[in-house]
This record gives sequence, C-alpha cells and structure tokens, in this order.
Amino acid sequence: MKTDKYVFDSYALLSFFQDEKGAATVREILYAANAGKAVTFLSSINWGELHYILYRRRGIQKAEEVLLLLELLPVSIIEIDRDTIRRAALIKAGHSLSYADCFTSALAESMQAKIVTGDPEFKQIKNPAGFIWL
Repeated sequence: MKTDKYVFDSYALLSFFQDEKGAATVREILYAANAGKAVTFLSSINWGELHYILYRRRGIQKAEEVLLLLELLPVSIIEIDRDTIRRAALIKAGHSLSYADCFTSALAESMQAKIVTGDPEFKQIKNPAGFIWL
C-alpha cells in the first residue's frame, strides 16, 4: 500500500490551529496520518516560523500552547541539515519565496512529498510531488 507524504508550511498549520479556511483539509491529512495512510512533516525552520507568527498575533502563551498541541499530532519535525540548507538557498536565489518557504520546498523535494499550503508564493515553484492547495 502506498503511503502519501506531505510537508506542511506554516500557513497550513496556522489555518488548522486557528480554524480558518483550509483547516478541514489539514484535518483530513492528519486523520490519514493517524490511520497510517499518510506521513506528515514540518521543517524545524517552519516550526520556528509558526511560533513567531503566533507569538506576534496571539501572544507567547498561545504560541507555546500551539507548540505543545503540535507535539500530540502525527507530524514529524525534521531538523535541517546542511544539504537541505543548501537546497533552500538555491531555491531562494532563483525565486522570490520567503526563506522559510524555501525550506518547505527543499524538504518536500527531499521527502518526495506534496506541499500543503494556501500561500500563493508557492505558485512560482514546481514541486515534483505536487501541492495540496488550501
């Protein structure tokens, strides 16, 4: 049986935790991961991005709460190695994507995973495995 692979960007997880547009799609992917039908990833860079965005919008308590909840979800936080940093830098050199989004793209490429996002910046790049648009 083929297992689907997904890389979340911060946009996707923000939509999920704040119950915004796209939250239902993220929830479905997480249910599939719980059932062993999918695997999900988040780069440590995007983990940090999620934290600072929530801190700015909702305060430190809410940001810390979300990170604790994230630990309960079937999402593997991937520490970034030098090769992935290099790939992200090359993506950044050729596109106007945010640096954090370049890590989402580089991780998806290395994992051969679909990118889950609603961020229109991603429309300028190609991901061989595709996208799940929120």
